[in-house]
Amino acid sequence: MNSKVKVTLIILAAAAVIFGIVRYVTLFGELKETRGRLKENQIHLAQVIKEKEDLQDELDVTQGQLATVKENLEKTQNELNIVNQKLSTEQEDNGKLRQEKQDLEQKVSSLTQERDTLEARMHSLNELKAAIRQVKIEIHEQKVQEFLARIKHQQELDAQKLQKGNKGFIVKDGKSLFTPKVDIEVLPSN
Repeated sequence: MNSKVKVTLIILAAAAVIFGIVRYVTLFGELKETRGRLKENQIHLAQVIKEKEDLQDELDVTQGQLATVKENLEKTQNELNIVNQKLSTEQEDNGKLRQEKQDLEQKVSSLTQERDTLEARMHSLNELKAAIRQVKIEIHEQKVQEFLARIKHQQELDAQKLQKGNKGFIVKDGKSLFTPKVDIEVLPSN
C-alpha cells in the first residue's frame, strides 16, 4: 500500500504542480494583458489630460474674448443711448423747424398776395389815386387818434392838478400857477 499511496501522492503532487503551472501561465497572461491595458489607459489618460488642457486654454481664450465683447457691447450700448438722445432732440428741433417753415411759407404767400394786389392797384391811375386817398385818410385818422389821446391825457393831468388844488393862488412864490388853455382844432376839408 505504500507504493499506491506514493503513486497517488506523486500524481497529486504532479497535478498540483501542473495546476500551479497552468495557473501561473494563466495569471502571467492576465498580468501581461492587464499591463497592456494599463499602458493603453495611461496613454488614453494622457490624451484626455492634454485635451482637457487644450479645452481649458480654449475656454480661457473664449472667456477673454467674451469679456472683450461684453465691454464693447456696453460701450456700443452707451453710444447708442447717446445717439438716441441726440436723435430725439434733433427730431424735436426738426418738428419746430418744419412748423416755422410752414409759418414762414404762409407769411410769404400772404405777403405775395398783398404785393400782387398793390401792384395791380398801382398799374391803374385811378386805383393809384384811390390808394393815395386811402393812405391820406389813414394818416389823418391816426393823427386824430393821437390828438384825442393827447387831449385825454391833458384832461387827466388837469383833473389831478384840480384835485390837488392851488389854494386859490394865481401866483405863488413869484411863479404863475395859472396855465392858459388854448385848443386849436384843424380839420381837413375833404
